Amino acid sequence: MQFSTKFLAVLWAVLLIFAQQSLLAQRNCGTMHHLEQQIADNPKLLKMHEQHQQNVQAWEAHNPGIERGGITIPVVVHVVYANSTQNITLAQIQTQIDVLNADFARLNADAVNTPAGFAGVAAPSNFQFCLAQQDPNGAPSNGVNRVATTSTGFSDNDAIKFLDLNGSGVNEGGASAWDPSRYFNIWVGKLNGGLLGYAQFPSAGNASTFGIAIDYRYFGTIGTVQAPYNLGRTVTHEVGHCFGLFHIWGDDGGSCSGSDEITDTPNQADATGGSPSFPQFDTCSPSGNGYMFMNYMDYSDDDALNMFTTKQVQRMQASYNNYTYLNSLANSTVCNAPATTTNDAGIIDIVAPDGDICSGSFAPVVRLKNFGSATLTSVKIYYRIDSNTAIQYDWTGSLASNAIVNVTLPTMTATNGNHTFTSYTQLPNGVTDGAASNDSNSSNFSITSGTAGVNIPLFEGFESPNAPNNGWTVGNYDSDITWARTTAAKKSGVASIKMDNFNYTAAGEVGSSLSDDLISPAINIGAMQNATLTFQVAYASYSDPSGPNTTWDSLQVAIVPACGSGSGYLLYNKYSSALATAPNTTNEFVPTNSQWRLETLDLTPYTSLGSAYIVFRNISHYENNLYIDDVNINGIFVGENVVNQAGIQLAILPNPFNNSATIRYTTDQAADVSITITDVMGRNIKTINQGTQAAGSYDFSIDDTLIPTAGVYVAQVRIGDQVITKKMIKQ
Repeated sequence: MQFSTKFLAVLWAVLLIFAQQSLLAQRNCGTMHHLEQQIADNPKLLKMHEQHQQNVQAWEAHNPGIERGGITIPVVVHVVYANSTQNITLAQIQTQIDVLNADFARLNADAVNTPAGFAGVAAPSNFQFCLAQQDPNGAPSNGVNRVATTSTGFSDNDAIKFLDLNGSGVNEGGASAWDPSRYFNIWVGKLNGGLLGYAQFPSAGNASTFGIAIDYRYFGTIGTVQAPYNLGRTVTHEVGHCFGLFHIWGDDGGSCSGSDEITDTPNQADATGGSPSFPQFDTCSPSGNGYMFMNYMDYSDDDALNMFTTKQVQRMQASYNNYTYLNSLANSTVCNAPATTTNDAGIIDIVAPDGDICSGSFAPVVRLKNFGSATLTSVKIYYRIDSNTAIQYDWTGSLASNAIVNVTLPTMTATNGNHTFTSYTQLPNGVTDGAASNDSNSSNFSITSGTAGVNIPLFEGFESPNAPNNGWTVGNYDSDITWARTTAAKKSGVASIKMDNFNYTAAGEVGSSLSDDLISPAINIGAMQNATLTFQVAYASYSDPSGPNTTWDSLQVAIVPACGSGSGYLLYNKYSSALATAPNTTNEFVPTNSQWRLETLDLTPYTSLGSAYIVFRNISHYENNLYIDDVNINGIFVGENVVNQAGIQLAILPNPFNNSATIRYTTDQAADVSITITDVMGRNIKTINQGTQAAGSYDFSIDDTLIPTAGVYVAQVRIGDQVITKKMIKQ
């Protein structure tokens, strides 16, 4: 079929039609529905698909032939099982790898069944597949990762691709991907709703979910497989999608207007079912050889499928050469058995110290692994803080080949602040280590000593050219786009900090860690009362907030203990129209000064944490830009700058002040409230009636428009029949 220049319109129509189709009577591939859901979550994926199609077509134009020389794709099969039947055997898995290799090399025994009318365009690819022989840590593997689950089955929402979805410690999810730059990930488990399998197109952008998911009843050729999908062709079909191939009929519901964008496949009205005889005709191909029902990208039964075409092979080559996490697989060495030596040991992880710890005295814990083939009975473990002289610890025991043990080292001490802990091994079993490259590991940690932290008030406007700095850090967990200072937008000063969701390369799928944190320095709020966090935010979505089935960029704010246990407390969670400060736009959002909103969060319930971090978390769904400016953490020191009266309290923050200050008052009962500001001679400057207010704490802001001149003033707050006053000084 010829490439359609109306790709976006056709693809959108494809998705709407697919959602209405009922294919349970025949092969049911969930790939297009999965794509539909991804686009619903991230409408800009439509544009990404168009751009990627242009890229692969340009590559094909400059590379018109079929490449020779084999490319080996390392495979890990994640078997996600709820019972012994679903926990398929290694023998069954190997039959599927054998089918893949035969089908992609056109060495399948039923290649002779390709009709003469189509044999001239049938072609082998240069892709082969192997089960990985190393796990991500370099230990020997058979390429199978078995994970038990409590789930009764999965859909095409990618839940099968993430371990322990809700953090309960009981796995109701699936298995997390192994490094997609080194492994092609295949998930096998129970899929619900008649779903045989689904794939992710390489242009979808999320490497952590790239690969295929297959029902355990349609994987391989023996064991649990069920006819008529018992010859392994479901996997061949889905891997074709991962290499950029569309369904052969173009997913147009029989209209003949769709396209698989491949020029040597005949136009076809709809998906084929069963095992038809050649030739077959329809309204799109009513003569000649008819349509190509034996193509792996059709829906015929397994025993009817037997070919890819020359142009499909070229498309797979183009996709492979245009997507990093496909072509990086050629450099992976995990299909090779790990090199083993007789005596080889190393530290694979630092359990402690790591992160923030409360005491300057601690016992380090390291994870020792025996990489060697001989049982490890002794090894020298060295450890140090920063660049200090390493301390030697002589470990003895009995550690089998590839086994791991936690080793607790003697207690160390460190001063408050940031440090690096390093540990390494030497002389396993008293001889030279066979592979020194895996000996060492290190961790960064900080001693906070309980209440350590910067005092508030703390203001950050990101004005420094090096921002974020001054103790502010960024958590960029996927090493992609993250928080960065910008001078293109600001609420005050010359700069703000921006999260570029508009150009983000991936969307935050369920259970994934595609989030970016902006983290304050540890702040000492333990000696505060009426502590408050304020910040300016600006955001506009790309998609219309009234659109259906759309997931948005989110901003969350949490307070996290800097010392001690606890994962933190969520203070704020907004997305879509709740987060937006301006109308949605398909252009890259840059706010004007009026398109900001002040947010105020009460930190008073968390002063018992002592020292804590404020974390601004962006969860991207590839929508539009988010900006933060003028972060202000403030409060009243206990016993300072506060006037107390029976049931009421008044404070001025800060006092003295320059351009602005906050009048903060607290009442223990509902009452009518008014605020009067006078000069030192008692002349009224302003009276503000606040009306009836419930019990609680309230802020009233004063600035240069209210008090333009430096001097001494008095704030008088009337709460019910009580009056409380406090002197304030403008500098």
